[in-house]
Formats: sequence, structure tokens, C-alpha cells
Amino acid sequence: MRSKVLGLILTVTMLISLAGCSRNNGDIGVWFGLWKVESVEVDDAPDADYGGNLFFQFQSTVFNMRMVSDRHVYTDRFGNWEEADGVLKITFPDERYVPFEVTRMGLECRLTIEKKTGKEIVLSFVQAETGKTVRFRLVKWV
Repeated sequence: MRSKVLGLILTVTMLISLAGCSRNNGDIGVWFGLWKVESVEVDDAPDADYGGNLFFQFQSTVFNMRMVSDRHVYTDRFGNWEEADGVLKITFPDERYVPFEVTRMGLECRLTIEKKTGKEIVLSFVQAETGKTVRFRLVKWV
């Protein structure tokens, strides 16, 4: 009797551990986690206004853009993201959470994925208003 109960407990424990997942909505690959925007370039020139304090976060279909101040106070902008055919589409459906000006992104932005590894991502898009190419170089932070 005792071995049956122990076997049942072990089976239930194993099933629970196998059914759980560490990331909402499954594995999203290299996108998962916190990425520091190492540089912002406009037409291949570094953006002088960028302070090196922007982070991108990806989880499930949720995108978070985070600006961190010198005093480590942060401001978030939330949206949605999806990847298809070498393009990262980011949308900001809530007007309270528009992208930060330094990104030059609109409420919907289609970024070309130039490079994507577990340690580095390079994204670019052509700004409709100016025709300038904006490029983000991201490094894995956490």
C-alpha cells in the first residue's frame, strides 16, 4: 500500500513538473529576456542624443521598451511583437505607451532583422517621415 501511494505521488509530481513551462506561451527562442540597446544609429552615424539607457524586453507576444534614468528610475512603454520572414513587427496599441522619441519608431514599426544570435541582435527600419535608416544594436543583458 505504501509503495503504491509513493508511486502515485512520484507520478503526479513528475507530470506537474513536465506540464509546467518557464516562459509564457512557450519558447520564443533568442528573443526571450532583457536586451540592452547598445547603440542607435541614423544613416550609419551614432545618434548623439542616445544616452545608452534603453532596454528592450520580449516575452510571449508582449514587448516592453524601458528607459532607465541616471538614478535607476525606469519608465516603460508596452506593445506587442511578432516575427515573420526576417521582419520584427512591433505595435503600440495603447496611446499612453508610445515609443520613446530616441527610437524614432511610430505606433507600428516593421524592423528588418539584420542579425540575430543569442548574444546580439541588429534591427533596422527606414523612417517614413525622413527616409533615414535607423539601426539598433542590441546585446543580451539578462
